[in-house]
Amino acid sequence: MKKIMSSEEGRAKLAADAQRDFDRRTLATATAVTQQLGSQSGLLANPIALTNDFFRHAKSQTLFVCGLFNAMGPTWNIVSLVSVGSEDGFLLCHRMLNPFQQVNHAWGRFKDGTGRAAKDVCDAVIELFRRNGSATAPMLASIPSWFLGHAFDDHYEHLGAEALAAFALQHQPDLQSEIELYQRVPNPWERASQAVESAMAGLDARKTKPHSLPKAGPRKVDEALISKWMEVVTSEEHLLPEIIGMAQASVGCLEYQRKHGNAELADAALSFADLDAYLKSLKFDLFDKIDWQSAGQS
Repeated sequence: MKKIMSSEEGRAKLAADAQRDFDRRTLATATAVTQQLGSQSGLLANPIALTNDFFRHAKSQTLFVCGLFNAMGPTWNIVSLVSVGSEDGFLLCHRMLNPFQQVNHAWGRFKDGTGRAAKDVCDAVIELFRRNGSATAPMLASIPSWFLGHAFDDHYEHLGAEALAAFALQHQPDLQSEIELYQRVPNPWERASQAVESAMAGLDARKTKPHSLPKAGPRKVDEALISKWMEVVTSEEHLLPEIIGMAQASVGCLEYQRKHGNAELADAALSFADLDAYLKSLKFDLFDKIDWQSAGQS
């Protein structure tokens, strides 16, 4: 006589079947990527696109993470090494996560990511940020408003700082203005509010003074200025309100779209629950100090 499964056993079987199917698809994606790479190794001229699902159960080691606060859609950038099997080594990956757009790329493959081989990875990441990805797939739209390194290996302790320094030296963002702004207005929500007010005031000023003289250009970015900027954006007193603001904005921007008749856009966006699960998997000590549930509901 055939045994009838209880509802609990049925749910467990469905979950197990779903997990096996997911694992098969994840493996298939990794295999497809390594097949595309063929014998290539090191940094690629152009990236290979990956799906969000690929990262859900991928065995990865985070090199560093940075982000840009935006009340209408904050952006998280994660650089990591993802294992694709003992024979195929690691993929160097970059993720850009915005509620309304996610871009996932493999930028290179390395046989090993530890010990002496870590230097090859570091050189590749620094070069990748110096050139800012590629012309068809830029990695950063602007300089991040915060940064966190992840020293799972001593060889990578300063990698994030060196990569962002290479980006800044090459692309010359206005770091001095960023430093002054963060020191004057440490709360990201207040900065967003002031930016709107400043933009409106600028429109009014141009109406009354259309021929006003241009302001002096930004201070040239050098190593001393980068060091000063890095000291500000990596301090805990800057990081905590910045990252909490990112979590709040990740929820708030979806609520805003729903309130303004764009429920379909909000429903298709990256949910805070999925973002929350992924951020916890990165295992940053600072993230443990944040009540994500409360932050996401604020």
